[in-house]
Amino acid sequence: MCADFVAIMAALITASTLRLESIAFIYDVSFLLTATAIAVISVMIFFVLGLYKTIVRFVTGKVLTVVTIGSLLSGILILVASALDAYALPTSVFALHAVFLTLFVTGSRFIVRSAYRRPVNKGKTPVIIFGAGSAGLQLMNSLFHGQEYLPVALTDDNVSLHNYHVSGLKVCPPASLPYVISSTGASLLLLATPTMSRERRRKLLEDLEGVSITLKRIPKLSEIISGQAQISELQPLTTDDLLGRDSVPPDTALMSSQIAGKRVFISGAGGSIGKELCRQIIRLGPLEMILLELSEYALYSIELELRDLATTIRSQVKIVPALGSILDQALLDSLFKDHRPQTVYHAAAYKHVPLVESNVVTAVQNNVTGTANLAHTAVKYEVSLFTLISTDKAVRPTNIMGASKRCAELICQSFAAEPAHNTTFAMVRFGNVLGSSGSVIPRFQSQLDQGGPLTVTHPDITRYFMTIPEAAQLVIQAGSMANGGDVFLLDMGKPVKILDLAKNMARLSGYIPVIGQDEIGTKSPNQIQIKIVGLRPGEKLFEELLIDGSPQPTAHPRIFRAVEADLDVEHLNREISLLTSHLDAGDIEKVIASFKNLPLQYKPEPSPAQTTTNQ
Repeated sequence: MCADFVAIMAALITASTLRLESIAFIYDVSFLLTATAIAVISVMIFFVLGLYKTIVRFVTGKVLTVVTIGSLLSGILILVASALDAYALPTSVFALHAVFLTLFVTGSRFIVRSAYRRPVNKGKTPVIIFGAGSAGLQLMNSLFHGQEYLPVALTDDNVSLHNYHVSGLKVCPPASLPYVISSTGASLLLLATPTMSRERRRKLLEDLEGVSITLKRIPKLSEIISGQAQISELQPLTTDDLLGRDSVPPDTALMSSQIAGKRVFISGAGGSIGKELCRQIIRLGPLEMILLELSEYALYSIELELRDLATTIRSQVKIVPALGSILDQALLDSLFKDHRPQTVYHAAAYKHVPLVESNVVTAVQNNVTGTANLAHTAVKYEVSLFTLISTDKAVRPTNIMGASKRCAELICQSFAAEPAHNTTFAMVRFGNVLGSSGSVIPRFQSQLDQGGPLTVTHPDITRYFMTIPEAAQLVIQAGSMANGGDVFLLDMGKPVKILDLAKNMARLSGYIPVIGQDEIGTKSPNQIQIKIVGLRPGEKLFEELLIDGSPQPTAHPRIFRAVEADLDVEHLNREISLLTSHLDAGDIEKVIASFKNLPLQYKPEPSPAQTTTNQ
């Protein structure tokens, strides 16, 4: 208030000097008394307007409105003083005084704010903000007042903003980011554009090749609005942000038709896909959920999560945790007899390609015999819908895992071909899901945490990727469209080169990826090696989703129906019986021979010698 008193006096004197072109009035006592009265009343006006409720170190441009109104009222006091013959000043002094007072009062506050911030900025991490819109400005103000980060530059795709200054920071073109990063020493790039597409994020990473900088983003707009996060809460950019897609909103009718008010059985309920299926299913209002899982801890985890979720959404669903294997026919009979499930989702499978190659008997028993057991039980107890979770590796398989899953598909198709029951069988085929236990992404993350190297089997190897929630939603919707024996394909988008994925994950962690077989000679702290280690046993360079023909569209834009050759069910059943006998005998060579005799199109790739003992 004292500072503003001085500013008011200074503004009045400056305005009068410019208008009268003299300072003689300063020696007039009546002028000094009038100026003092105007200053005191003006301070009181600022007080009433709430100017002194603003903390100076946090002042923003919004204060200008209050100061302008107060300054105009202060100028009017000059006119009032002249009208009362307290001291006569030219009318134009009114306008000049208001202008100078606005400048002095707001300027003094921003000077103090700048002086206060300067020592606080020492020791902060310099960062660049991508996005000069409202979200970027909010983030910048939050960081200025925080203790960790100091915004040093802005960048934006909007060409009209380039080379202009926003809140004191220059807006640079994205193409100049490498130079800006180098000149400012920034170690963090913050994405303040909630609507930035994943394709644009991938392109941004490519543009930053050879630059050591970590990327983070502000929370999604929906998270901010719902109160789950604040705009200043920075989140690491993940592979989901790069590889995932904006999912198509699920069809409510398809999602709930086989679940709402029904008893649902999920095998492999503790696995990556099984868990997400459980999360999706419980929200659709099932009457009962029977969870079958071999791993005790996995079953405990998903049961606890579902019970908490049921409380949150006020669901009355009955949750039945069952510890055991799909190879235990007595257990399956007991569960189906006691609970009479109407819908079955079969997600239990051994799926790690190298491990399955080394444990043929155990894996094939689970993936093939287990599927046959569950399918037989579903028919016996009149299940309405049986949905098998399959894989792209089942198409022209080159490994035991893919061959066993294709065999599981054929078993379901053979059951579907039998007219003597009312169970509808469906198979849903898709590729890798982000973050699953079988995905390469957790492996890369573990290697990054250890400082590298990242290991890629082949420079040209590609895979399809999809987020776990999207995959689970599409599985549920595909099953609801089944007529019997359908093989559904999920639109996985474009295949991704694993080498590019490794590079992007390294860049997301602030590393500069370097590709080579040998150790990096003069490795800098910001470099990380990517090693090409060769294909593993049974591994394919490229994955496919379709065996032959063209997929047919369905009611859902990302679900297609495969049209595949009819089966000779009698021949298939004979070969499955032979396969089962070889499994019982533990004869791996005959198991592989059976796969070659089955209509699987199984052609193992040349690989290291097959392990001949079932571990």
